[in-house]
Formats: sequence, structure tokens, C-alpha cells
Amino acid sequence: MATPPSPDEIAAHLVRRSDLDLSPCDAAPGPTTIALARCCLDLVTEMLQTQVVPARDRLGTIAATATEWARDGVPLSTTLRICHEATRVAFSLTALAVEGPDVDTLVAASDLTMQLLDTVSAEAADAYAAEARRADDESAAQALAVALLSGRADTALAREAGVEIANSYQVVAVAIPERATGRRGRDNQPLDVARRGLNRLLAELGALFESRMLPLLDCHGGTVLVALTEDATELDSATLARLSKAAEVPLTATTVIGTAEDIPEAAEHAHELLALVRAGNRPPGLYPMADMAVEYQLMRGGAVSRLITAMLDPLETAPELLETLRVYLTYDMNRQRTARRLHVHPNTVDYRLRRITRLTGLDLTTAVGICRAAHALIAYDHRRSCFDCELHSPVRPFR
Repeated sequence: MATPPSPDEIAAHLVRRSDLDLSPCDAAPGPTTIALARCCLDLVTEMLQTQVVPARDRLGTIAATATEWARDGVPLSTTLRICHEATRVAFSLTALAVEGPDVDTLVAASDLTMQLLDTVSAEAADAYAAEARRADDESAAQALAVALLSGRADTALAREAGVEIANSYQVVAVAIPERATGRRGRDNQPLDVARRGLNRLLAELGALFESRMLPLLDCHGGTVLVALTEDATELDSATLARLSKAAEVPLTATTVIGTAEDIPEAAEHAHELLALVRAGNRPPGLYPMADMAVEYQLMRGGAVSRLITAMLDPLETAPELLETLRVYLTYDMNRQRTARRLHVHPNTVDYRLRRITRLTGLDLTTAVGICRAAHALIAYDHRRSCFDCELHSPVRPFR
């Protein structure tokens, strides 16, 4: 008896097929293609053993794969051909593993396989149709989001999107980092990983918040409006972690809560706060306005902010002192960790801190001095960020 095929072997065969373009799906026999091959192999094996075509509730992997590839822009024709080929190969290789099958057995098995292909095709087509409906709903939701962000709440648009305009919203500003662009598929064509990640992010948002979520995102980020009700949860750190996993990159987001009428102003504040977070080189994560109120006020400029920023001006000619101050505050005034991070002796850290005090007047041995230094550094970083933006970004960032 021949050895039955493995899912990896079936997946490898699919990738070798010159007439099947798998580049939008997997650059190699990846996990999605292997999962599809395993499902087809299990279905064929079960069908030949029981002589019954498996029910559609056994085709969950087919539906999930079709939905995922629909989001990634894979044509339905490609998905159907891959499903058919995986089923055909699974049947052919499985039949070869049976010793001496008679003609009647092969004819019966072939008839069952044709029925299975019909079932698989229907499942994949239904998944594509459901994804198309979701995309249509998403377009209507985006139109409503634009209206709310422009201060033009429209009940007609809300009806078209299938939602009601809520009294209050969590306005979320999102930054999506650049992705690696080196992945290539068949014919050495680059994979559009940015679009794929965005599609999966939007799908996960829809799954988490359903009709309460109004997105306006591109591959670099944007704005998400989350309707707030008494029994509904806000976007929190755990939710953002799930969204980052779906997008396949770590996301950074800031949030401001306001009424429907206040959404334009709230969105402006949320994106200003996001700019502050990114200027301070903070790690990816969620930053609510309530946790960043002091930093936000310092960022908004004015005479007081300029006065605070000026405290660090004497350090501009001594970048090693500015870096030492930054690391010292980041590591909660721990001189040992600061020294390790800077690759210097702790005594060097002490010497630099004394120089900072002498040049700026900030006494870093007191709580008041530490607080003033932290505020000054926030304002200083924002000023530098604005200066760099003016130099290198003539166009206004996407909001």
C-alpha cells in the first residue's frame, strides 16, 4: 500500500502548479495553504471511508480561508481553482494508497468527489459574498464617519450605514507603522502586505465592535469612531493588542471621548496627542487623553510652554547630556540602569547629571526638579518634532 499524502505535500503541489497564481495567498506553502490542503485531505479521507459527502458544517476551514483571501484581494476564481485542485490531488493520492480498487469503487468515489467539489465551491462562494456585503457596509460606515468628522451628522447616511448616531463617541487616532516590503510571491512580484494588514485590521474592528465602529483608515493610520452606550465597552489596551495581531504590526492609538457634535474637535485633539506620543518615541500602545493631559497641554504651545522648553536650551550643544537626562527619566532615576543603557560607568552618569543641574538650574535630586525636567523634556521634544516636520513634511499628515 502506498503512503497517503500529507497536507504539506498537497500544498507544495499547489504552489508548483504554474497556472495557479498563489502570490496573493502565500509566497511558499504557507500556513493558510497547508491548512486548506489538510482540510481537503480530511474531507476526502472521511468521504471515502463513510461513502457520504461531509456536511457543510465540516467546511469551516474552507470558509475561513475563502474569507481571508477575499479580504486580501484574491479573485474568487483563483480561490475556487485552488480548492478544486487541492480536493482533486487529495482524492488522486488517497485513491493510489488503496490496493487494487475495482472500477465500481472508483466510479462511486469519483461521483462522491464531484459532489464534494460542489459543496466546497458553494462554501467558498458564500464566504466571498458575505465579505462583499461586509465591504459594502464598510463603505457606508466610512461615509458616515466622514460626515461626523466634518461636523455634518446626517441621519440619512446613518440609515444607509445601518446604524444610529450615538450621543457620545470614543474618538481613536491610529498610527500604523511601515511594514517590511521584501516579501515576494510568484514571478517575484511584491506582496501588498500593507493592504492585506489593513483589510484584516478592518475585519477585526468589525468583529469586535460591529455596527458601533465607524472607520476611516488607510495603510498609514487614521481615525476610528466607537459609539459609546451604557452596556458597551470602549477600545482598551487588550482590544488594541488584538487589533495589532490582526494587522500584523504593533499599533499606536490615542483616544478622546466626546459627544457626536464634538467629534471634529475631539479628533483634532486625538491626532495632536498621537503626534506628541510619536514625537516622544513612546512604545506602541494605547494612550488615552486622561493619561496624557499634562503632556498635551505642554504640546499646545504658548508663552508658558516656550518658557519651560527654554530650560533645556543650554543642553543643545551637549547632546550627550540631553540623552543622559532622557534615559535617566525613562528608567525612573535609576543611575545603574541608566549607565547600562548608555554603556558608561555610573560615576559618569553622576557627573553628567551635575553638569545638567549646573547648566539648566534643574536640581535632579529633588521631586520638584525631576518634575520640571520631565515637563521640559516633553515640551522640548515636541518643539523639535515640529521643526523636523516643517523641514521634511511639506504636506499635512493624514488625519
